[in-house]
Amino acid sequence: MRRINVKIPSAAGLLVLFAAGCSTTFGPVKPYPSKKNPIVTQEDMRYHVIHVDRDGDFYEIPERVRGKDQRVDYRVAEKRDLREQVAIMRAAYGGIFRDMDRHAADRVDPSRPLTVTIFIHGGLMPPEKKLVEEMEILALMREDDVYPVFINWLSGPVTTMMDHFFRVRSGEVSESKVTYVTAVPYMGLYVLKTIGEAPLAWWRSLKHYYYGTTQPVKKNVSPPDGWNAEGRLHAAPSEDYRYKWSDGPLYVLGLPSRVIMTPFLYSWGTPAWKSMERRTHAMFVRQRDFEPNASAGQAAGTTNQRLNGDFQYSDHAYGAVYYFCAMFSEELRRRRAADGEEPWKNMRINLIGYSMGGIAVNHVLKTAPELPIDNIVFIASADNLRNYLDITVEYVKARAREGTPPRVHNVFLHPKNDNTELNYASMVPPGSLLTWVDHTYESPEYVLQRTAGRWENMRQILKLIPDDGLEQCFHYKMFGRNKSNDSQPQRHIEMERARYGYWREDYWK
Repeated sequence: MRRINVKIPSAAGLLVLFAAGCSTTFGPVKPYPSKKNPIVTQEDMRYHVIHVDRDGDFYEIPERVRGKDQRVDYRVAEKRDLREQVAIMRAAYGGIFRDMDRHAADRVDPSRPLTVTIFIHGGLMPPEKKLVEEMEILALMREDDVYPVFINWLSGPVTTMMDHFFRVRSGEVSESKVTYVTAVPYMGLYVLKTIGEAPLAWWRSLKHYYYGTTQPVKKNVSPPDGWNAEGRLHAAPSEDYRYKWSDGPLYVLGLPSRVIMTPFLYSWGTPAWKSMERRTHAMFVRQRDFEPNASAGQAAGTTNQRLNGDFQYSDHAYGAVYYFCAMFSEELRRRRAADGEEPWKNMRINLIGYSMGGIAVNHVLKTAPELPIDNIVFIASADNLRNYLDITVEYVKARAREGTPPRVHNVFLHPKNDNTELNYASMVPPGSLLTWVDHTYESPEYVLQRTAGRWENMRQILKLIPDDGLEQCFHYKMFGRNKSNDSQPQRHIEMERARYGYWREDYWK
């Protein structure tokens, strides 16, 4: 098989990233990878990407015209009625299933199980940038005989923040023009909040960085006392636990900018975070699904298009991801019940959530329990410990009672890297996104409200997970702290980069 060499595009600047988050359309992207190798185009991604708009609706990539990719409008679904939207989802998802059949027939090694990997990315990601990255990753995953399904949801920082100020009031999208009128004074209150809370923001940032830098490199990297770590905790070797002295000068150089940026990120980051949380929920049950008279029978027009599985919202929710999981479960059940050779009978499903994608993963486990997932992978999950215990662990226990327990893989940064991560030339407060959530955006009052994607949080609850028959179902991997080691991510934003191959088992095992 030919090796696909991918040229990774240069990263956009911070200002460009923010501006892209509020655009209503995004244009065509360059094909991957080169003229000498098979090319992955935007059209190929029609069978590998489920685009989800700000209200949880599916929107499709347009067809190519005269050999050129067309601009994508992520607001197109807002203009459709329910009947049309359901028909479009069924056609698009049916196309994905048929493409899985083509992939099964063209595999390099047909003797291996057909592997489908569903990946849900994190927050702060404009859709056009994510599509470019996924085109690159698709080219690489083809080499590994893996069929990917990427869940692309709108999580750009500006578009989510604008939702908070201009669209959403008390948890609902407001149709009133008064919302726009009140947005300006509402933002003015946040300016006053930024000024008033500036001393608190500076103090928290300084205190947290001091704790992170003075924290011993090996603190919290060991398992809790009395917990059997054999075969479950996969930590980097001790030689990978090193200090990174170069971060000190960078921290000092970014101090002037950080004095200004820290209060704004502490105050204005919270509404963006809350809006992103709202969008992870909308991928499964939309606001329009709460309307009285919205039902599958009315939407589809025929009873044979109803979903009959044991799904949380039955036939009354049409979030793009929820509907895909329901259709996937039904198609898998039908094919496995059929006679004869069927590659889907041995299909292996991996469900991977990175950062805020971990919240969506738990939504999948809760709302579509019939989807038989083999490997659940949380990469620095932004979901909280309570949901990990109440949803993830309970899902595994339920599957174990049926005799088909999945494996849950949890991937973490080294605790010191989590606490001292520097981004954008140290112009923003130190620490990974998860530390910002724990210390700022959520301000948890209870341990179980902290994020599950930080090892120093997770290690506190390991004894609460029952071991009876589940010892080999839960695995925890922590990367080392070694700036010169390119094989291990050192920052939160690096953990889903293509060069680390997050879809490969050796990444999470």
